[in-house]
Amino acid sequence: KRYAHLSSQKRGDLAILSTSHYQIYDEVSRQPRSQAIADIKMVSLVNSRGTWTQATSRIKDKIENPGLIQQEQIKSRKHADFYAPIGFAFFPFVVSCFGSFGPTAVRCLFS
Repeated sequence: KRYAHLSSQKRGDLAILSTSHYQIYDEVSRQPRSQAIADIKMVSLVNSRGTWTQATSRIKDKIENPGLIQQEQIKSRKHADFYAPIGFAFFPFVVSCFGSFGPTAVRCLFS
């Protein structure tokens, strides 16, 4: 499959194929690239009890409401290493349901 994740063969949410001088810095291989895969994620900053405090799910033993930076780190650890070998940079595009943008999403919008 074209643009497929090396381990799962699934595709990212958005493929960016630039023919201009637009370069995205690849954190894995430390190279600027003109092609990138974005994984778009919307998160809720409020837990299931309706509070802003961090909560852990009893069933899955993981954070129920990760912050924007935490969610970006989770996505990068899960996917970045598998796109670099096929020539793509990877970046998580994380937004909250209240309209806040993660730091990588903000950098993407202003570049």
